[in-house]
Amino acid sequence: MLDKLVKKRKTICIVLISLALIMYLLFLIFGKGERKTDFLITSPIVGLLLYAVIPFMFKIVGINASAKAMKFFIWCTLTVGALWLLLDLIAFIRSFPNGFNPSVGCTVGLLLAVLKAARKYVGNPDKQ
Repeated sequence: MLDKLVKKRKTICIVLISLALIMYLLFLIFGKGERKTDFLITSPIVGLLLYAVIPFMFKIVGINASAKAMKFFIWCTLTVGALWLLLDLIAFIRSFPNGFNPSVGCTVGLLLAVLKAARKYVGNPDKQ
């Protein structure tokens, strides 16, 4: 199943980034509050930071870990990230004008970085 997710990484990337961008733009247009500027600046920065740091973490941990343990770690991280994104989406919808927070960028960066790092453990199916 992990190999199917890795093969569909580009599609998942487009969906996640477009979802985060839609939430970002809706908050930019309709959001109110004293921390709006902070959230709009912090979210992309934190997302890019996580996208850069997670593969490095996988390299360090992957030195001594078996492939089976790394696949388990990838699945756990993907599950937590998907649930986290779902909770962010629910929180955004429930308090619509001001429901955006920087964890949206964190979640998207985390999921994309984990899928990128997972290529090594599924046999590099599409040589990306």
